[in-house]
Amino acid sequence: ATACQAYLDKQYETAATQLEQLINNGYQPADAYRIAINARIQLKQYEQATALNTAFSRKIRRINASDRSTSAMLMIYRKEYAEAVTYLKQLLVKDGFEKINLNNLGYALNEIGRYEEAIPYLNDSIMIDKSFSYPYGNRSFAHLQMGRLEEGIADNELACSLDPEHASHG
Repeated sequence: ATACQAYLDKQYETAATQLEQLINNGYQPADAYRIAINARIQLKQYEQATALNTAFSRKIRRINASDRSTSAMLMIYRKEYAEAVTYLKQLLVKDGFEKINLNNLGYALNEIGRYEEAIPYLNDSIMIDKSFSYPYGNRSFAHLQMGRLEEGIADNELACSLDPEHASHG
């Protein structure tokens, strides 16, 4: 099976290994890096994903908004929340308000205890896509941490109604 087919079949280790071999042998299109990075993320191998992402950023000059969002997610996965906050704020200027970056900024702010600051970003994410469950869950967390039980419970119920698996996400 090809690396791309392995990825589609959720055989992430096979996909990542095959793509990394191709990359190391000089085959370096942007999508090979992107798929290898995402395969490592699926495997929760964030350091390997970060190494690939760093190499990608150095070798491929056509970094797009999605690639920058991936870089921000890797910071969050590595629990580099303060760095992620700084980077995500830069992305809002560079790439505009995008629901995932706004949600991730709110999440990272929550993780460093800046709950009040997180809420407007989460509100903006919700305004872009009212069916996106994650900002409701993150806003719920912020409200609960600040003792706003009624608002926190309401947001949690909304998150769970939009995505029944959300309850298992935390």
